[in-house]
Amino acid sequence: MRQQIANLKSKAAKLKQLGETAAARKALADAAALQKRLDACLKADENQSKPFPR
Repeated sequence: MRQQIANLKSKAAKLKQLGETAAARKALADAAALQKRLDACLKADENQSKPFPR
């Protein structure tokens, strides 16, 4: 997932250089969405309680 985020960010940078600002914004938005999902997964793993708390 981190690799996908990095790929989208580099794609956005290339598109911005080519003048495709709308496509670059979309790629950055997709990267931000993936980052948000990754952060949520990591947070869930960190805050996971024991299987059977008492």
